Amino acid sequence: MTIEQFKETIKSRAYIEGGSSAHLLMHEASEQARKITSKINGEFHTQDELRELFSLLTGEKADETFGLFPPFYTDFGKNIKVGKGVFINSECCFQDQGGIEIGDNCLIGHQVVIATLNHDLKPSKRASMIAAPVKIGKAV
Repeated sequence: MTIEQFKETIKSRAYIEGGSSAHLLMHEASEQARKITSKINGEFHTQDELRELFSLLTGEKADETFGLFPPFYTDFGKNIKVGKGVFINSECCFQDQGGIEIGDNCLIGHQVVIATLNHDLKPSKRASMIAAPVKIGKAV
């Protein structure tokens, strides 16, 4: 399964069975996200450098008006979309498998957690998940 196939599957709020190709892709993407966020969080970077790293993390070019104060955490990274003039303050954690979309001119405060996954409530199926998107409008 590719990232694009995963995103299409998630749009329908599909059930992600533990051990499925979608579940395995999530684990692969989390490895890459941890590598990139380690770079973001590990030393000082200019805002231009942070935009470049964030673009690598999400797979989409961050606008020149995007700002980020590290540290920043995510366990997927490939399903985050940010508009123009977005600022993400320090110690935020995005669980973006289900999709996080942040509209233009939004400010995300310190230590905000945005979660888009929930595990199955049955203990025997706890590795399985349901994803749902989080969309934040403009100027929020």
